[in-house]
Amino acid sequence: MNTYRILIADDHTVIRIGLKYILNTQFNCQQIEEAECAKDLFELLEKKTFTHLVLDLQLPDTNMLSVFPRLRSQYPELKILVYSMSDEEIFARRLLLMGANGYLSKLSNGSEVRKALNLFLMGRNYTSDVVKTALKKLHESSESNLNPFDELSEREMEVAIDLLQGKRVKEIATRLKLRSSTITTYKARIFEKAGVRTLLDFRNIAQYCNLIEA
Repeated sequence: MNTYRILIADDHTVIRIGLKYILNTQFNCQQIEEAECAKDLFELLEKKTFTHLVLDLQLPDTNMLSVFPRLRSQYPELKILVYSMSDEEIFARRLLLMGANGYLSKLSNGSEVRKALNLFLMGRNYTSDVVKTALKKLHESSESNLNPFDELSEREMEVAIDLLQGKRVKEIATRLKLRSSTITTYKARIFEKAGVRTLLDFRNIAQYCNLIEA
């Protein structure tokens, strides 16, 4: 039996069951635990030692993008594979730079999921062909504004996602425990970096960059 101690953090039961089945039957992983929210995730990490974490980016009680630096800092030895519906061309590069060991889209087929898990368990980083192509284009391009969302800080990205989800400034401020004026400042910076003046234009840019559906 291998010594992998795996934690799956995802709010969808069917995803957790499916991943657990694959890890158990195809990789002989026996020590697998589950968390359905960020609160459960951090409680389990504090109580037990895990070697690998399969992490959904959007948990019901928090956007993991905002707390990923804390997660990476507190558990530097933990291998982390992000498994998410969020667009990989937008988020993969950001998460990889923040220390993730891979970014796997939930739109991936079965063989790609098995390939990603195999590399992940072997201690190697995983990137899909889509992400590799996007990173290559970014490296080859001399355009600094290839994707305006790449220019946003983690906090700006978090605010941007809330804005695109239709949240108002006051709602965002309450959730992030910040002043409304601070969120307004973030919003202005985001719009400036995106080269837009209105939320409608910002949504159009987000659709063009495949951050949200048209």
